[in-house]
Amino acid sequence: MNRFLATCVGEYMSAAVVSVGPETTLEILEEHFARHDFNAFAYSSRGLLVGTVTKFDVLEALTVREPRQMERYEDIARMPARET
Repeated sequence: MNRFLATCVGEYMSAAVVSVGPETTLEILEEHFARHDFNAFAYSSRGLLVGTVTKFDVLEALTVREPRQMERYEDIARMPARET
């Protein structure tokens, strides 16, 4: 346990940073998740780190919270992530 607590993040993190931006569609984001097998991506805008976007964020965007007609998956997937 002590060895784990003394371990630095750099020993486990991915060396190559993959980031997405405000115009990245959910469709492209889904492809990134499949290709890179990450659970989250850095979200940047104008060269600045804004936050992260996770697999859970994508699932949440597809969740219906109020009674309404459900949009087609294809339409939702093509929306920029910032609009979901």
